[in-house]
Amino acid sequence: MSILHYVDYHEMKLNKEHFVHLVKVAKSDGEVVAPEYDLLNRYGKNLGLTDPEIDMIIHKPGKSSFSPHSQLSQRFFYIYRIMKLIMVDGKASDTELHLANCYAFAAGFDFNEVDSLLQLLVQGIEKGLDEDDLFDCYMRQRMVA
Repeated sequence: MSILHYVDYHEMKLNKEHFVHLVKVAKSDGEVVAPEYDLLNRYGKNLGLTDPEIDMIIHKPGKSSFSPHSQLSQRFFYIYRIMKLIMVDGKASDTELHLANCYAFAAGFDFNEVDSLLQLLVQGIEKGLDEDDLFDCYMRQRMVA
């Protein structure tokens, strides 16, 4: 077995874990509504999951560990997807925001910057900025701080 097989397997494992976390965020306020379901399907496909895998995880997410990426950009995109999912139905519950805060902290963002990170994401998503633009804003904000 080549090292590439391990790398591909590890990346797929991280993607599935990430998707399970997204599903748990979507379900945290009760049920997965249509806009959340559509976004979950899109994210699942972008993460390399098949339609049956996506449906299975949405209906029964199960337990998962948390293994954040080592790259800052990947950790940022992880939190971006969570916030985008939270905001897709036009309302963010306290439970969803608490989970986003916990995931950001667990992903390795400094406790003191989590609030400003989530605020940047909320404002950027409301303005229609994509994850790359918001990552650039975040990096500029970090340089100033």
